[in-house]
Parts: sequence; C-alpha cells; structure tokens
Amino acid sequence: MCDEARGGQQRNEDCCPDGPDQSRGNFGCAELKQYQQDRDRARHRDEYLRLVARGGEDGARKKSAPAFDAFDLSAGENNEFGAGATQSRHFTEYSLKNDTTGVTGTRLESDIPEKLDLMNPMYHLEKKNPGRARHWWIRLGTKDSDTSLTVSANLTAALDNLGDKVNHRYYWDEGHGANIDAADFIRWIAKVTGRRAK
Repeated sequence: MCDEARGGQQRNEDCCPDGPDQSRGNFGCAELKQYQQDRDRARHRDEYLRLVARGGEDGARKKSAPAFDAFDLSAGENNEFGAGATQSRHFTEYSLKNDTTGVTGTRLESDIPEKLDLMNPMYHLEKKNPGRARHWWIRLGTKDSDTSLTVSANLTAALDNLGDKVNHRYYWDEGHGANIDAADFIRWIAKVTGRRAK
C-alpha cells in the first residue's frame, strides 16, 4: 500500500512502523492503512458479486430464462396461474409464443393481466392506497438464487417515495429465505406497534 502511495520508494512494512503515527508524504500511517483496508474490501466485494452473478462456485443458476413462465409449463408459477381444469397456463406472451407443450393459443387468457396485477406489489403501490401499511421490514440474501437484488431495492425505493418507513437490509452471503435477525424483527414490531416485546 505504502509503495503505491509513495511511488514505490518504500516497502509496506517500512512505511508504517509500530508506535506513534508518523506522517509519510501526504498521508499519515492511519490513513494509509485505512486506504488499504477499503481497497481490499472493494476488491473482495467485486469478486463476490462476480461470483454471485455467475451463479455460485459451480456457475449453476437456479432458474434459467425465462425464469418463471417456463416454455414447458413446468414452473410453479405456471401452476399458480392455472384455472378450472387447466392445471398450468402461460402468463407472458413471450413464453406463450415459445410454448413447447402444444398450446395452440396466440393470446393470453383475458383474466391473466388482472391476476398479474394482484400479485405485483408495485401495481398496488402506484395506486397510493391510503389504507396501506406504513412500516415495512424487507430482507434479502445477497446470494439469493431465486430473487434478484433489485426486487427489494425497487420495492424499498417505491415505498420510500411514498413517505413510508422502510427497514431494508441485505443479508451478506445468505441465500433465499434467510432469516438471521428474527429477534431484531420482533423488536421492530414492538417499536412500530408500541407494544413491548416479550
């Protein structure tokens, strides 16, 4: 670190000797050490995010594209849109057009758009419903292979823009469904509701 800050004229271990902080060039020893730590953290963070983007150590993503409306109607979400005697249905025109099961329709069923709206929190937030909750607790693992990190970020931004109070965090290196601060959640509920946590 020190060799970079001083043009390579001195080795790291010589730059910041033990004992009182001594100024070296334009930087004090503490500043140089902090710079090194910040640079290392940024490097590790970038390496970690590249690893997550690749789908982990083995490069396998949990869901392929399209992630939810499978061409072969095999996704759980296809079943969620089933109706009557029809077990699973497409809910995007793209997957309907690329269907591999023999579906012959070229247009989505007429009830699909309304069902999509019912399942999309952003649709409801755009309505600015005055009866909505005003306090939100949102958590997502940075290693979640089911939900994009932007989902919680977009939801948080929309709620914040409405003036709601949002407690949003990412669990570092945790996967889908992580719940590592349950006690904090209970305390948060107590604070928001004015009731004591037991």
